[in-house]
Amino acid sequence: MRTIYIVLTKSGTYLSKFIRVVTKANYTHASMSFEDKLQPLYSFSRFQAFPPLPAGLNNESFDNGVYKKYPHIPCAVYKIEVDEEIYLKAKGEVEHMLKNADYYRFNILGLWLCGCRIPLTRKRYYFCSQFVSEILENSNALELPHRPSLMRPSDYTKIENLECVFEGRLNELKEQLNTYNKIIA
Repeated sequence: MRTIYIVLTKSGTYLSKFIRVVTKANYTHASMSFEDKLQPLYSFSRFQAFPPLPAGLNNESFDNGVYKKYPHIPCAVYKIEVDEEIYLKAKGEVEHMLKNADYYRFNILGLWLCGCRIPLTRKRYYFCSQFVSEILENSNALELPHRPSLMRPSDYTKIENLECVFEGRLNELKEQLNTYNKIIA
C-alpha cells in the first residue's frame, strides 16, 4: 500500500479571508503530496506571496511564498492508503500536468461558482481543491461527495475514508517534518 496526502490550510491572504466569509469553512486551500515529508506539495495556487495572480499549477514549499509569510496558519493533513496502481496513476497524472504546466490555468470563474455551488468544468482550468479532487477521482483513489468542480477544501474533513494525521499550526507541522523527516500520525 502507498499513501497520498491532502494538506489543508487557511492563510491570511485576502482571497483566503474572502473564501472563509463565503463558505464559513475552517480551511480555504488544498494541496496534495505523494511523499511522507510532504514535499513536493502540489496545488493550483498563486506563484508568489503577493499578488494573488498569476496563479496556476504550482509546487508549493513550506519555506517560500504564502507559507513563509504566514507560518502560524491553521493546517491539517489527511491521508489515504491506496494500492500501487492507483498511487502511480495519480502521481503520473500530476507529473504529466507538470510537464505541460503552460497549458493549465487557474480557474477563477470556477472558484467563484464553487462558492455559489454551481458546477463548472473547463478543460485545463483548475482551482486548488478541484485539482486535488480530479486527481483523486481520475485515479479511483477516493469516492468524492461532490463533483470536483464543487469540492471545497473543508469537504475533505468530512470524508470517512480519509484519516487525519495532523491538525494544528503550519509551524508545528514543519517542526514535526524537520524532526522526523516525515509526517507522524
